[in-house]
Amino acid sequence: MPAGMTGNGYAGGAPAILWSAALARTAVAAVASVALLQLITVFSRSAALAFLALPFGGWFAVYLYARRHPGPVTAGMGARLGAVTGFFIFLICFCVTAAAVIADRREVFDMVGKAMKDAAATNPSPQADALIAQISTPNGMMTILFLAAMMFLFMSLALCVVGGAASAGLMNRQK
Repeated sequence: MPAGMTGNGYAGGAPAILWSAALARTAVAAVASVALLQLITVFSRSAALAFLALPFGGWFAVYLYARRHPGPVTAGMGARLGAVTGFFIFLICFCVTAAAVIADRREVFDMVGKAMKDAAATNPSPQADALIAQISTPNGMMTILFLAAMMFLFMSLALCVVGGAASAGLMNRQK
């Protein structure tokens, strides 16, 4: 038995996540969350509202894990399950976006350029025009896509961690 482990498989008395089972459940929760993200985006036409699906991913991962592995799921365990789910959500969305950029780069750049020009039209200024001209280059577009991906990674991790921790906390309170 490894050092620090007790007879019940817990390190220091705290329950440990069985990752061989947890990875499958977090992947299922990520796929469900991406589907919910798409549904919310399509029906509400608001990407900001779609971020509400991210805490659901963390919650759903904890629910799926707790259903198969009875026993306490601590808030820390829920946060870790949520973090893995958030990473899987990012991975799925990143792969889909990368495939779209590879398949039709011009259309993606035109869509991003139109969104930036619409945003600049609401605040006309010489600085906004200069920024749009600078970003409209292929390197500028790739920079914007990279920054958007990093922001989405951060948001998916943070919001799924919150959902997972809250779910575990609520489950422990109900028992």
